[in-house]
Amino acid sequence: MLRPLALGLLALSACAAPPDLSATDTAAASRAPYPRLLPLGEATAAANAAPRFPPEEAAQLARRAGAIGTPPASGTGDLAERARLLRERAAALRDRQIADQTFPSGS
Repeated sequence: MLRPLALGLLALSACAAPPDLSATDTAAASRAPYPRLLPLGEATAAANAAPRFPPEEAAQLARRAGAIGTPPASGTGDLAERARLLRERAAALRDRQIADQTFPSGS
């Protein structure tokens, strides 16, 4: 069991790219059609620095969520989740209205 693992690790260590290719890799990454991934520390800092709803809007959103039966969030950090739940609930209500208009239950 250990022998194939050791051989695999040895093969992977032999596949390291020569140092002169790192500049090419960096140039290719800068032209990539997708944004570069942030390291965990930068991603956490960006998430913590993201704009939050003002307290008035947060309270209004909480009232609206409670009015349609969305479970309450634990704090302002859950506002994105609460907004997602509101969108899902609105889409479900819209789908139900369309179904009621398309297939009336009286006929």
